[in-house]
Amino acid sequence: MNIKDEVKKLTPVFLLERKQWLHLKHESLYQLKRFYNAITNGSNNNVNHCIAKVTFYSHQIEKGLSHSNFRYGFGKSALMNLSSALEDLKRCDSDYPECAAYQSAVAALQEYRYKHENAGYHIDDMIALFPSDIWDDASASASANGGSVPVKASLKDGNATIPFENLFLNRRSVREFSDSPLTETEIQHVIEVATKAPSVCNRQPVRVYAITNKSVIEKALKLQGGFNGYKVPPALFLITADNEAFLSISEHNEGFVDGGLFSMALLMAMEANKIAACPLNTMFSKQIDQQTRNLIGVPENEFLIMYIAAGHFPDETHTCISKRYPVQDILTIVR
Repeated sequence: MNIKDEVKKLTPVFLLERKQWLHLKHESLYQLKRFYNAITNGSNNNVNHCIAKVTFYSHQIEKGLSHSNFRYGFGKSALMNLSSALEDLKRCDSDYPECAAYQSAVAALQEYRYKHENAGYHIDDMIALFPSDIWDDASASASANGGSVPVKASLKDGNATIPFENLFLNRRSVREFSDSPLTETEIQHVIEVATKAPSVCNRQPVRVYAITNKSVIEKALKLQGGFNGYKVPPALFLITADNEAFLSISEHNEGFVDGGLFSMALLMAMEANKIAACPLNTMFSKQIDQQTRNLIGVPENEFLIMYIAAGHFPDETHTCISKRYPVQDILTIVR
């Protein structure tokens, strides 16, 4: 045994625990500082921040456009924010017309305007939020860049046998479901498939709460706050990570990694088995986090990773196009 091990053996447990706590606090503050200095807020306004804002607000419009119970005149607040974000993008990026976020935004605006004008619903106040050049670009935009797209249950019949790449490319987040419940057999099967997701040193920290009680789902989604305006889904999956699976301070974020990998595997297992799904974030305040734990019965040793709303596909529904950025915008090859 070396000197370091001897010292550790003789050191009181409370001092070792104190040292670990201080180490964790230092690492967490270091990450928080890096995160805070990078996020988009009032004092930050570079090109990436502008793109993030445009993408966020145009996606809000896309969600409204995809709603089967379409509400005419929706989204004034989102449109006002999008107008401001587009002006910021134009100031930050001289090549903004080539930006994927800009193209998605103007395509969503075009569908928004078309839907209202085609129904004879006046939106002059909404149109006035944007300068004429934005509407010119919107009129010339490709419809595949933004707005909504239909999803048909009949096109999912071959999902169990198509190549994985096709399965992945055709998966979309669906927020509206048929009334038929998911069976326990279906739930157990997709969870079993998802257990094959990679896990750090095979410690498998992921835990899944499959909620089928309508009252509990309603309460959970009310706390979550991002599923307003949609019918209660037949099932709601809460993915968590059990921190008791980890051994050291350096692994304090590992649950989110394993939980994310498992959640993507679960989404693909659902798609392969003709189960529609939509991931929902669980980035909660301390109060909402605790209320959620109390409602569902999640112990303190588990991190909340995400919800997944799920059910069978309806005959037809619409969902957001959610155009992805070009590969060259996200890829760096280090030679």
